Amino acid sequence: MNNDLDLVEFTGDLDVDRTEVISMLKLGQELWYWNGADRSAEAFELMKKAYELLDRPELIRILEAHFRDRDRSSVDLIQH
Repeated sequence: MNNDLDLVEFTGDLDVDRTEVISMLKLGQELWYWNGADRSAEAFELMKKAYELLDRPELIRILEAHFRDRDRSSVDLIQH
């Protein structure tokens, strides 16, 4: 990979190893935190794909709730 953003291109590849999935998740979190709303759609897609590959549906639900409302401080999974 030439740079971290190349990770966006292989999010559709289901044959990725755990290290690559963790890298996708880390990049998504960094984009979300450091770039705010400017890169939130890209960050969301990276984190969602990583959580799918890690089989973490609860974290996807939390991510989706925060994506709909970035200012949300917490998520009640029973309500979502």
